[in-house]
Amino acid sequence: MLGLAAIACDNSYTLFVNGQKAQAGDNWETPDAAIVTSRLKAGQNELLIVAKNAGNGPNPAGLFCELRCQLEDGTVAVIATDATWEWTSRQPNANGRYSRPPTDWQPAVAVEHFEVWSRKLSGPLAALLARGAAGSDLMVRASLVKSDFLMRTLGRPNRDQIVTVRPSELTTLEAIDLANGQILADTLARGGQKLLAREWESPEAFVHWLYRFALAREPAAAELAILKASLGEKLTAQGIEDALWTVIMLPEFQLVR
Repeated sequence: MLGLAAIACDNSYTLFVNGQKAQAGDNWETPDAAIVTSRLKAGQNELLIVAKNAGNGPNPAGLFCELRCQLEDGTVAVIATDATWEWTSRQPNANGRYSRPPTDWQPAVAVEHFEVWSRKLSGPLAALLARGAAGSDLMVRASLVKSDFLMRTLGRPNRDQIVTVRPSELTTLEAIDLANGQILADTLARGGQKLLAREWESPEAFVHWLYRFALAREPAAAELAILKASLGEKLTAQGIEDALWTVIMLPEFQLVR
């Protein structure tokens, strides 16, 4: 089992996995990546975060954590902070354990104005989470990944050349390949089939997952409404494929700062 967590907390946190300290940080503007593979076990796992907010008066506070685990069958399990989580004011010991289980657990509350944090965190979090896709916390050299026509169109250089800058402006060739290129179309079609095989509670649940996975944020109300209408009452491979294309065409997805 491979596992990688991306985490940020306003203002500081300590992450424990199965009673072992995995990561700590006190700069919410710089999210952290924690490789937790060695701390995971077969069966149930316990994820506990000690979060603290600074300041003497009321002020914005928030916690984001997403853990992605590649299971033995190749599927990826995603566990992310949301309203289903619970919190307690009781502090655990130095190993993230309680001598007696707390009895005052309360439901977590999703922040109303996530844009306060997302302006600074969306890009870094997306980059960290991309490392956890398909167990990619094990680094693969770019030279060992097949260079196809789409990669070269998007700016992948010949490995024998030294390239220090790549232009961020969209070229005509990039626009053509992103709009109707066969390589991208085939990739999205495979993605649609693969995602359709998963169990989704509803098309809306899929849309929320897609935005968290691709953009590290929740969809805006208008975005959610448009994609729900496009997907219809029942998910199909074609509908998922179209949703994937819609999201990856966003400059927010494509532009890495």
